[in-house]
Amino acid sequence: MVSDNDRVGPTVEDGLREALSLLTSWPIASVLRFASPAPEPGPPDTGHGTAPRYFEPPLVGSVDLYRIRVGLVLPIGVGELSERVRALLAAGFDGWSMPALPAEPQPLHTVEDHLPIKVVNLLRRRRFRSVEEVALVPDDTLLDLRGLGTRLLRELRRVIPARTAPGHTRATSNEDSAPLAPRPTGGTFVETDALAELVTIRGDTEAAVFTAAATWLAAHPHHTLFGVDYDHGPVDGDGVPQPAAVLRLTVMAS
Repeated sequence: MVSDNDRVGPTVEDGLREALSLLTSWPIASVLRFASPAPEPGPPDTGHGTAPRYFEPPLVGSVDLYRIRVGLVLPIGVGELSERVRALLAAGFDGWSMPALPAEPQPLHTVEDHLPIKVVNLLRRRRFRSVEEVALVPDDTLLDLRGLGTRLLRELRRVIPARTAPGHTRATSNEDSAPLAPRPTGGTFVETDALAELVTIRGDTEAAVFTAAATWLAAHPHHTLFGVDYDHGPVDGDGVPQPAAVLRLTVMAS
C-alpha cells in the first residue's frame, strides 16, 4: 500500500498523476491531501526573532485507487477530494479512466448480514460503499488488503461475485471456478508477484527471512528495493497457522 507524502503535489492533478504512475507496478495507491502546517502556540514574541515551531500538517483527505487493469482504476473515498479525483478520471486523465457505476448502486449494507464480520469491518475501513465497487476489484488486489485471506475471499465472492469491467477479458469459466491455491506454511520460502513486484518471504525465524531477503536481492541486482513490511504472528488473516515471520519487499526493476 502506498500512503505517504510522496503522493501529494501542488495540485490534485499532480497528486493523482503521481499515484497513477505507481499503479503500473502496484495494485493499490493513494492520493493524499494535507492541510498547510500551522505554527505551534508558544510564548509571546520577545523581539529576538525566534522562528515559530510548526505542527505536522494534518491529513484532510484521501482517495484509494484500485487498479482493475492498466488504464482503468477504481477510486474509493468520500468527500471533496474524492469527487475531484472521480471527475478527473471520468473525463480521462493521462490515459487512465474509471469504470462506469450504476446511477443507483446497491448499498453494501444490504448484503452485510451474509458476510463474515471480519470482511464487513475490513470493507468499512476501506470505505467501500456499494456492492458494485467490491465486485469490480480483482481478487488478487483484494488479497493484498491486510486481514483478508483466501478463505474470507471465497466467502466474500459467494455473496458478491466478481464482475468484469467493460473491455476487460476474464479467465475462462473453468479457471474462474478453480479453488484458490492454499498458502504454504512452515519452512522458509519466497513468493514473487511479478506484476506488483512484491516479494513475500515467509520463514520460521526473523533471521531466516532477512537472510533470504538478502540472498534474493543479491541474486537480482537489477531490482531496487522500494519498501519493506515486516510482520510476525501465529496466524494469518483467516486464523490459519503461518510461519513465525513474514517479510514483504517492494522492488522496482531498473
